[in-house]
Amino acid sequence: MTALRRVAPAVLALIAVLLTGYGTLGVVSPPSAVAADAPSTSFSADRAREHIAALSTAAHPMGTPAHAQVRRRLVDALTALGLAPAVQESTASQTGSGSSVIAPVHNIHAKVAGARPTGRLLIVAHYDSALHSPGASDDGLGVGAVLEIARALSQGPAPRNDIEFLLTDGEEEGLLGARAFVASSPSSASSDTVVLNMDAAGTSGRAVMFQTGGHNAALLPALGDLPPVATSLSDEVYRLLPHETDFTVFQRAGMTGMNFAVVGGSANYHTTQDNLANLDTGSLQDLGSTVLSAAHRLAAADLGEVRKASDATYFTLGGLLVVHSQAWVLPLAVTALVAALAALLLAHRRTGIARRPLGVAVATLPVPLVVAFALGLAGWQVLCWARPEYGGFAFGNPHRTTITSLGFAAFATAAAYAWAMLFLRKGYAYEAGAAAVLWFAGLAVTTALFFPGGSYLFAWPALCGSVGLASVARRPATSRLRVLVPAGALGLSAAVLVLPVAALLKDSVGLALVAIPMLLVALVAAPLSSSLAVTLPGRRAAAIPLAVLLVAGPVLTGTGTALDRVDRAHPAPTSLVHGLDADTGRAQWLSDGTGATDWSRSYADGGRRNVEETFPLLFGEGGRYAATAPGAPAPSPVLRVRGSRAVDGGREIRLWVGTEGGRASRLTLYTRAGALLSARIGPTEVPGGENRGFASGPWKWGLLLPAPRPEGDEIVLTVRGDGPVRLLLEAQTAGLPVAPPPTETWAAHASGVSLVSRTWTV
Repeated sequence: MTALRRVAPAVLALIAVLLTGYGTLGVVSPPSAVAADAPSTSFSADRAREHIAALSTAAHPMGTPAHAQVRRRLVDALTALGLAPAVQESTASQTGSGSSVIAPVHNIHAKVAGARPTGRLLIVAHYDSALHSPGASDDGLGVGAVLEIARALSQGPAPRNDIEFLLTDGEEEGLLGARAFVASSPSSASSDTVVLNMDAAGTSGRAVMFQTGGHNAALLPALGDLPPVATSLSDEVYRLLPHETDFTVFQRAGMTGMNFAVVGGSANYHTTQDNLANLDTGSLQDLGSTVLSAAHRLAAADLGEVRKASDATYFTLGGLLVVHSQAWVLPLAVTALVAALAALLLAHRRTGIARRPLGVAVATLPVPLVVAFALGLAGWQVLCWARPEYGGFAFGNPHRTTITSLGFAAFATAAAYAWAMLFLRKGYAYEAGAAAVLWFAGLAVTTALFFPGGSYLFAWPALCGSVGLASVARRPATSRLRVLVPAGALGLSAAVLVLPVAALLKDSVGLALVAIPMLLVALVAAPLSSSLAVTLPGRRAAAIPLAVLLVAGPVLTGTGTALDRVDRAHPAPTSLVHGLDADTGRAQWLSDGTGATDWSRSYADGGRRNVEETFPLLFGEGGRYAATAPGAPAPSPVLRVRGSRAVDGGREIRLWVGTEGGRASRLTLYTRAGALLSARIGPTEVPGGENRGFASGPWKWGLLLPAPRPEGDEIVLTVRGDGPVRLLLEAQTAGLPVAPPPTETWAAHASGVSLVSRTWTV
């Protein structure tokens, strides 16, 4: 028994590390790329990469010559596969919070006809890029995958179902291409359409299936051969976020399907660093082979049966996809809670249990979770103080975060271990483990009621812990197994299920919100700490891991931050805008200060001032750092009134808007709240009123033209009453008279652009 006690801590720690590593590596490590000489029926990342190399030589936002060139290459590539691609031209609009958008879109559509179709499979990616980004991953990764998948699926005998390939336009400007496709599709087509959408919010990592449509129990088996990272918790979380992809539009139109993305390497998102050099071909292989495998299954399935299926809860466990009906979620959670209570009652009857310490343990378990969460929030602030450029990353995730993340995990584990040590010192380690089981069971029931997709994270560990509690109920209170078995069973099963989700969250939300995965780490560490501490010989020995963790936390975070230096391959994001007020002729350098660098501060070196009244794009509290700038050539907005007539309750004003001195990347028309009833370009109309309620300046309504025509656009405004209406037209053009140094790159939002604004009264 003495020998067993000596090796027990090492064995337990080894099991925990192996199980955690098994689950976590499956979240972060993509497979190797398949070579170009692979069989024609398989997906080859090397073949797909050749397409991406040709498409991502430069930024290609919608409406630009580079964008038109990418479109021509895509049409040629699909034609070379023996397909008959069509460019679907239309005008699309987007309304909601923020300026309304109207723009011409050019979707690319191709089809492989099914032999006996029961519906259609729609495989989607978008081919426009962000303003400064070559778009190798967002969404060259998806576009390259579509071309390689189309090559594989267009060979051999016809599939059972129709397979359609859709490369959408204008996703970055408001999902415009998807909106146009849905608007032009018969409503009857929605009910039998399954969508597989591919996008990216980073340049590396595993493929993640993060969202499904309804009736997903009929879709998830299609992932069984090559399951990506998948958890129904991500579906629950995504519903709460303001983010949208093309899949959002298809889902709202009544279609179902699955949404895939790559989220690692988010420091490169929407920057010049989203280039071919930073594209992980393993990620491309993972995404493409996963979607191709699913497409094979769905192309042969009876899609008419999909609507009869229920919703399911799902998660990946290493290389296995686990799926069960959502109808089981609440019964499973309740079973876990009842089992935990029954096990405690059994233990109380057989050997007794200290009810008051149990109550204290239940009441205090949230303390280490709150401490871990607070340390995460405070730690990010400290990192931004030490490295100001960190605040400029789009998702708050710098380039090299592995070591720093381990440091934050050490802090979270230390908080949980300190809590477990408190009860071990007082002789109530069993009660601490039981409290953790009760908390997991309670969380299982709570999430089953409100977030059923995440309940499995707590229900299965609670069941394991309950079985452990019952199995040692006969053991005397002094038995180490009385603590080791239930806490270990709970902790190890939680490590397998919860820690991979924490790793996925770290990549998704970034170090800026590292507090969220830290909370999960602390929750798992609480029972593991109880089981580890009780196996160590003596209380002094049991305190050694806490000392190690308290040292490891600052050492790892400090080392990780120190090693994450700025260089050409890992540039710092910088914010700088050149703004010209055409009414006064005054030019300014403007910076939001986020991720401030010495270079940007050398231009925008004045104090903060609110410039939203002149440049409505630059909204937000605190204003911008500003300094006087020399004038610079840039397209300037022009507005002409072409007619006005009275209508019921007001008047209709016909305007022409365009630019002089070149073509702008975007034109935005603003007016004050309440004056406008509607605006129309051709047959496309958007409502007036107020769509920029978040703005602190006077411009509460906006209309964005992300791809203004070279010949200009005619806008018809319907205004209330016959009084004068104040308008502001803002021209935005990519590029500045100055360029950042090689170790810096434009931040993802409102940076590296020239703005020219002018006002009119009509």
